[in-house]
Amino acid sequence: MTVDLDLLAKFCATLGFGLFLWPIIQRVRGLDTEQAAKERSQLRSRQWWIGFVLICLALLFQRLASQQGGG
Repeated sequence: MTVDLDLLAKFCATLGFGLFLWPIIQRVRGLDTEQAAKERSQLRSRQWWIGFVLICLALLFQRLASQQGGG
């Protein structure tokens, strides 16, 4: 079974950006509590780091896919 790196890159990027945007969506909808907002506002937030790593993986997979495809 071959893995389509381009599709994997799109999946990782979508999930990573979703993790970045979820707190903003919650705040706009008024469903965010003050304590949860304070925890996420720190750079050490687990959600922020997972999103960051997923976006970095997406960039890596996209680069590998473009090198394999010859363009």
